Amino acid sequence: KDALVKTRIGIPPMLAFGDSPHTDAPMLQLALVRGFMVNPPDAFLEKAAREKLDHVSVWFTGGA
Repeated sequence: KDALVKTRIGIPPMLAFGDSPHTDAPMLQLALVRGFMVNPPDAFLEKAAREKLDHVSVWFTGGA
């Protein structure tokens, strides 16, 4: 996803949202203001702690 942002959009996003430590973490790093881990699984929280990533965790429950 980070490669697509770089090639298709061409500029870093202000904000980025994702839930995967593998495909979204690099994209969240591109965010100029903040990256948000949405309903992050334990693996994403562990990666963020281990790599000292400055992302915000956001949890949503229920449905529409």
